[in-house]
Amino acid sequence: MADCSRYIATGSPGATSTVPPRPDGHWRPLNPRQSEALSRSEFELFIGGARGGGKSEVGMMLLLDPAYASNPNYRCLVLRKNATDLHDWVHRFKNFAPAFIPGIELSGNPPTIKFPMGGMGTLGHMASRDSWEHYLGHEYAKILIEELNLLDESSYLMLLGSCRTTDPTMPTQIISSGNPGGKGHAWVKKRFVDCCRDKPYIDKASGLTRIFIPLFLAENSALPKEYTDTLRLLPETIQKGWIYGDWNALAGQMFIQMPALIEPHEITEPCLYGSFDFGSSTTGHSSFGMWHIRPDHVPERLCTWYHKLSHTAGAQALELANYVKSFSYTKGKLPRKVFADPSIFAKRKEIALDQTPKSVADYFNEAFGADPNDPIFVPANNNRANGWVVVQDYFGVHPITREPKCLVWEGYNQTLFDHFELQIRNPDNPDDITPNDFDHVCDEVRYGLVAIRSLNPEPDVEPAPQEFPYADSYEPNYSETAWMA
Repeated sequence: MADCSRYIATGSPGATSTVPPRPDGHWRPLNPRQSEALSRSEFELFIGGARGGGKSEVGMMLLLDPAYASNPNYRCLVLRKNATDLHDWVHRFKNFAPAFIPGIELSGNPPTIKFPMGGMGTLGHMASRDSWEHYLGHEYAKILIEELNLLDESSYLMLLGSCRTTDPTMPTQIISSGNPGGKGHAWVKKRFVDCCRDKPYIDKASGLTRIFIPLFLAENSALPKEYTDTLRLLPETIQKGWIYGDWNALAGQMFIQMPALIEPHEITEPCLYGSFDFGSSTTGHSSFGMWHIRPDHVPERLCTWYHKLSHTAGAQALELANYVKSFSYTKGKLPRKVFADPSIFAKRKEIALDQTPKSVADYFNEAFGADPNDPIFVPANNNRANGWVVVQDYFGVHPITREPKCLVWEGYNQTLFDHFELQIRNPDNPDDITPNDFDHVCDEVRYGLVAIRSLNPEPDVEPAPQEFPYADSYEPNYSETAWMA
């Protein structure tokens, strides 16, 4: 086992820490792989693979290396994809770090780490495509990026230049962690997994070194069995990636790009539409999305309502109507039309109390107060192959202006990202996704964007590039009815 004696804490994590103390009350590496990761000195260190392998714990310890923490010139940077994830990291670090370095502080907005000997740590996120510019020209002896697989390669490469210091006693290192999947899966696999798994690689262009140290769920004895059990509920390909760290299992991801994030903002002249996929008590989940069409034809996804309870159609309809009417940014204004799963428009006697033929859509139109002669809920186009092409196009950027074709409000749509990143191309039908239990949001988004494309076709003459208020220092709203933490 590699020598990691300097990483043995003299205390134990706080009472609310997500990192359990070791049997003797002191922190130490759980297994030889954690020890190996802590001993590496390559300029680029990528750790992870399986979920629950202990990569976040290793990343924190690398930042707290006593050889650096005792140096008053120490500067480090911690980055996560968005503000929500960063908030979670801050909570864990506050309860974990003092056991290793008494007197360390983390406070402020944005949060700052203050080491007892004078060192400083900066925390930030990469919510927008140009977030890396905030760190350009800065010097950090260590940079920690969590969930690297959610970022694009260009942002990562831009950050490499900020990993430097004028203090020769502190060798620089950029540490990153991640799991199979996400929009960065392909480039992360190529840069780390395929060329430097458990062995150093020297970059031919720069001469810099990098290495990938895989961590495995089975080797993390601190996690309860229930954690693995929940992962086994996922599709088989996702299990291979997240339980066993198999990067080849998720090589066939359907959606490589994800839409750009934007801060929520007041809408003065809303042009609202909705999309809806119904989940009955047997299929389990319903998903609704609200869209605002901007004057420049760019759709904004305002919110995601994800219903996982086995309520009747009438109960779901009332709950959704109340949610839409109470959404503060639109001041109760209803969508002009909601493009919904075509199957909910079939009228059946068995779903009506008085045996009068009635459809699921009828319940939703009634809850929204729609005129029977001018319903709000209307059948969506359900051409799956063409629909996914439209979704992939909207998730990208314009080839000339490089501006995003679709924007998603931060803080209200995490379920959208969680579920799209799970989708694998169907090997028997490459134009479609593999059937799974987590495609309701995806189908709903497909209904919405196909309809929006037909309502607002792309103009022949592209508009001039515009400024978008990308999420930067935004604190998220946690009111989204999402199932996944």
